[in-house]
Amino acid sequence: MMQTFLCPTCGTANRPTARFCQSCGSSLGLHCPHCGARNRSMAQFCQQCGLRLGAPLLQNRYQVLRPLAQGGMGTVYQAEDTQLFKRRCVVKEMLTHHLSPADRAEAERNFRREAALLATLRHPSIPQIYEYFVEGDRYYLVMEYVEGESLADRMARSGPLPEAEVFRYAAQICDVLVYLSTRRPPVVHRDVKPTNIILRGDPAQAILVDFGVAKPKAGRGQDTAAWGTMGYAAPEQAAGQAEPRSDVYALAATIYHALTGDDPGDHPFNFPALAKLSPRLRDMLGQALNQDADQRLNAQEMKAALSSLVAPEVPLLLRLLEAHTYKGFNRKTERPKGPPTHRFRTYDSAMYVCIRLANEEPTRQHEHQMFIQFYSPDGQLYRVRQRRKPIIVRPGQAEVYVSVFGLRISGTKVVNHLGSWRAIVFLDEQKLTELSFEVIR
Repeated sequence: MMQTFLCPTCGTANRPTARFCQSCGSSLGLHCPHCGARNRSMAQFCQQCGLRLGAPLLQNRYQVLRPLAQGGMGTVYQAEDTQLFKRRCVVKEMLTHHLSPADRAEAERNFRREAALLATLRHPSIPQIYEYFVEGDRYYLVMEYVEGESLADRMARSGPLPEAEVFRYAAQICDVLVYLSTRRPPVVHRDVKPTNIILRGDPAQAILVDFGVAKPKAGRGQDTAAWGTMGYAAPEQAAGQAEPRSDVYALAATIYHALTGDDPGDHPFNFPALAKLSPRLRDMLGQALNQDADQRLNAQEMKAALSSLVAPEVPLLLRLLEAHTYKGFNRKTERPKGPPTHRFRTYDSAMYVCIRLANEEPTRQHEHQMFIQFYSPDGQLYRVRQRRKPIIVRPGQAEVYVSVFGLRISGTKVVNHLGSWRAIVFLDEQKLTELSFEVIR
């Protein structure tokens, strides 16, 4: 029996998808195709499931699914690309109709600058830009969708985080800041904070998002405005004088907040809970939070300081003796069916990571987990391969040999990924070694 929807005005039964009553003509609201709920006739998103209600495609391509964030300048949506196998993406929309002519021109310049800047950046911890376009008085930026929770959400859920976890996230963001500072001219993000750090995957990889106020820095001239978030913005940034070490200050304030639970936004430029931290950590954050930018750590120095803090804190039970990669190539010459004109050749490339480890605790049995991150020649994270079974080390075993199947690429993908690759090996969520190898024809 077909389901019906009763008109709240006259009680007539109507089709579930009807928008107006067939008897009295009253509005029945909008029917959500995802969950079946009824919504107000002017609603854009379903009040029950939050998904988009029958909106037209943006650029005849992007189907908006749900809002992710909203502010005075516009909205950030999750969407899918209908022309590329429904790939999930983020659509950032900027509205300018409510702004004065001067403010509108400034907002448009900032939005175009964000698009142009992201188009030049290639780093595993920076989201990739897909498209930039304008429809009417609305500006749109389409970017890679980073699935995961923000560091701010993680802190709200768990409170102060363990040092090892915070250091791992901080080292990954430090790597981004080193990359940005080596651009010519250097790039300043100007809004590093917990809400702009997304934790993707397991174990989590920290991704730095929202480059809306980022700007190339040429010399020490004054910025047009003082951007940033109070409590995380460095003193010189609050005065409109941001530089690469301003991002180091913001990252140090983020580390402080994650470790202590004390929000620096409540008392800018003052970090009273530093005294609760260990002396080495307190000294490192003190240098990174120096009020004088010239006396502050740069991104490379902070990354080295974080590494020195992590190394002695969590000793591994297995020590690396040697590591190398092995690459095997297998050619398939033709299809089993079809005329000769349809025959083809493909190349398969399989990469193995082989390592030899020394057992630091040979008197008892223990086990470890291993995974590998592969980075293609253009710096993109290509695939993460988890070892399916733990590495079991039995009593009396002095050395351990491990051969891990890492990555297989086939067909034309091999041609598209020729060049120098990197493989980073992690053992128990700690970086064990980094290898480089060539993929050739």
